[in-house]
Amino acid sequence: MRKDKQVLPSVTQGRRRALVKALAGAVCIAATDARAADASAPIGGAWTGPVVKGSGWLEWRLDAASEVRRPRNPYDPAEVDMRVRFTAPDGRVILATAFWTQDRDGTGWAVRLLPHVGGQWKAEATAHIAGGEARALGGPFTFAVGTVPTHARIGVHPKHRNYFAFEDGEAYVPVGLNLGWSTGNVIEDYRRWFMRLAEQGGNFARLWMSSWAFGLEWSDTGLGNYGARMDRAERLDQVLLLAERYGIRIMLCFLNHGAFSEKLNSEWAQNPYNAARGGPNAKPESFVTDARSRALFARRVRYIAARWSHSPALHSWEWWNEINWTPIAEDRLEPWLCEMTAVLAQHDPYGRLRTTSGHEAGSKIWAMPEIDFMQDHAYTQDDLSIFLRGRDRAFREAVPDKPLLMAELGNETDAPDTRRPFNWDEVHLHNGLWAAVMSGFAGTGMYWWWDLLIDRFEMWPAFKGVSAFLATAAKKGAPLFAHQPADVVVEGAEASALALRSAHSVLIWVRSDLLDVASLKQAFLDLTFEEQAKPTWQPDWPKVTPGALRVPGLSKGARVAGVAWLDTRTGQPLTGPTGGTVSADGQLSLACPTFERDIAAIVTLA
Repeated sequence: MRKDKQVLPSVTQGRRRALVKALAGAVCIAATDARAADASAPIGGAWTGPVVKGSGWLEWRLDAASEVRRPRNPYDPAEVDMRVRFTAPDGRVILATAFWTQDRDGTGWAVRLLPHVGGQWKAEATAHIAGGEARALGGPFTFAVGTVPTHARIGVHPKHRNYFAFEDGEAYVPVGLNLGWSTGNVIEDYRRWFMRLAEQGGNFARLWMSSWAFGLEWSDTGLGNYGARMDRAERLDQVLLLAERYGIRIMLCFLNHGAFSEKLNSEWAQNPYNAARGGPNAKPESFVTDARSRALFARRVRYIAARWSHSPALHSWEWWNEINWTPIAEDRLEPWLCEMTAVLAQHDPYGRLRTTSGHEAGSKIWAMPEIDFMQDHAYTQDDLSIFLRGRDRAFREAVPDKPLLMAELGNETDAPDTRRPFNWDEVHLHNGLWAAVMSGFAGTGMYWWWDLLIDRFEMWPAFKGVSAFLATAAKKGAPLFAHQPADVVVEGAEASALALRSAHSVLIWVRSDLLDVASLKQAFLDLTFEEQAKPTWQPDWPKVTPGALRVPGLSKGARVAGVAWLDTRTGQPLTGPTGGTVSADGQLSLACPTFERDIAAIVTLA
């Protein structure tokens, strides 16, 4: 991994070793008053537990000696840097970082473990006090693991690098939306949102660690000490437990653009890294180059990974939301990503996926080995069948072998305050779910307006059809990951289609040309003034009967073994032609049943 030259602040010789160690993983800047009477003697203490939580992960609390019981700043590893080495029955070692917590279970040190195998485990704890050598913390201990969480980690599919899979190789297709924060009762809101999403087959959400939500470090904490926001940390504990209960996987975003933007959604005036508030940065862009800023943020990364990397609900870490709205240039960001990824890797023993956002297709950031998958954000009224297929092509030209998510999608950048005559966003949400997976993305389009639109106007059923379609396709031996985007022609109808093909199957989504935001808005504008003045309006959906659907590029000699037509809103089977032909040159021809808005097909090939 590349190491860029660092400019270190002036330090004493005794502190230099601790600071160099910090830049590799436990970065700290503050001196400490803690001193060990004997720098090599074991530290007294005992770990109480384990307490089994969630689907089977474990937590211990430390009943410790005075040397580590009450550090001046327990979030600064220059005072206390504590690790527990867990050895599994199969010999695998997991080195977990302990963290300080203040919650309903008490105040003190805790450590968490996500076991991958049952049986008798061993553990040994060590601590560095004031940057000194590692000292044993209590004696070794053993414990038995019974229930082991399954599907507890998601990675890139080992064979199909454009998609995701669980640790056992089973495919994972994200179906969901953004659930960035709650401005109400946080736990009850997330309980409702997760439950309603899961009821429709959804399995993914994106959360922000913003100043007003789950952020640990802000103007009310100052830099490097998160004690004033331990209530936020406990809240995130509870939200991740809820996600685990409902089968929702979380992309957790470290930094939102507004915190370092002077233009859009700017919070720079309140940011504790701002020199005007006593921080180290006169301008936001120096956040990624200033040594003190990097050290402080690395400390935050260390804490977040120590506390939450174990969670079976965690899909991935996201470094930035839309860094393009900040003045931070990509050439300055690249070494920062290298350095922070090294920090994250030291304290996330489970190797969670990493991504970021705010970079165009073709950006050198996407090719970095520190970035595991790409993502795009778009607010557009363009036809999503055309737009998303084009975005997939653009990203694949530069980086063909990483998953791509449309992680933020919307019709407009401002949500309406009241219901409109017709809910254009409901159509845009539906099309974004389908067009993304049918264009080569690793999951559905993730809509943005979760609270002001989706929850408020009960749009949750939109997720049902696409999740059922993906599940049915997998059961029929046509999993999404096996396919590549294919050309498709709709003959003799005002309709368009997207298709995916593999050696054994073809997936098709066909929709009326009217099923599009721009088309619907034009149809509304074509109404009389009196018709437009009515409180609600429903389009006059035409009956669509294509002459044929044609998909070229199939294997020569293939033949159609079966065709299953599905309702795109419910995922339920529909009556339709069950046969089709494949020409000598590999072109599939398929008759399509009459429909109004859209319809989907799973074609299996012999």
